[in-house]
Amino acid sequence: MTGQKVAVALLAGGSGIRFKSPVPKAFLEVASRPLIHHSLVAFDAMPEIASIRIAVPAGEGPRLEAALGALKLRAYGGWVTGGAERPDSALAALRALEADGPAVGLIHDAARPVVSAAEVGDLLKAREAHDGAFLAAPAVDTLWRIHGDKAVGTVDRAGLVRALTPQAFRYPVIREAYERGVAEGFPGTDDASFASKAGADVVWVQGSPRNLKVTYPEDLALAERLLRGEA
Repeated sequence: MTGQKVAVALLAGGSGIRFKSPVPKAFLEVASRPLIHHSLVAFDAMPEIASIRIAVPAGEGPRLEAALGALKLRAYGGWVTGGAERPDSALAALRALEADGPAVGLIHDAARPVVSAAEVGDLLKAREAHDGAFLAAPAVDTLWRIHGDKAVGTVDRAGLVRALTPQAFRYPVIREAYERGVAEGFPGTDDASFASKAGADVVWVQGSPRNLKVTYPEDLALAERLLRGEA
């Protein structure tokens, strides 16, 4: 890989609504630590990562600082208040990263605690020849199109992948893509969709099915087993 400066926007804005929890999802305990610890510590240990900024829900900065406690972090540069939706939080974090002068912006959901240095290395290597790259896993389940409770028909899964994070881009490209997309109310649900809408050249990179997103309460137990090497 080149020596380009890589910065991470770590998004921790997910609520605890599905968990019936009074605290945001990123602060729920998994494997004896707050969920956000796992990806944050993993990125901090990667020598190619120069800086990390975290987007948290409004009013949750003090909770984040308390959760980080005495962690010794090399690259962490502070937190910013995110927005009501994921794109708002991504843009807030990307704006904060400008102070760090990155060439590459890497965006990751804190709800994905099982992030590996190998996957990040593959992602950054693939991105070198393109505006952006994202981790993904091929779709393996049968996909159905539905209308209400009616099953309409199956969808050919050939050529379909499930987008994961992290996703990496030339920093000016993804920053401008988010500035424009958020201003226009673009309903993209991941970073690559914003970059692609802006005309960027984006490729996908094989990711691991272990790269779980904690979405439902039962995911916490699976994440714990993965982090402990038991699954």
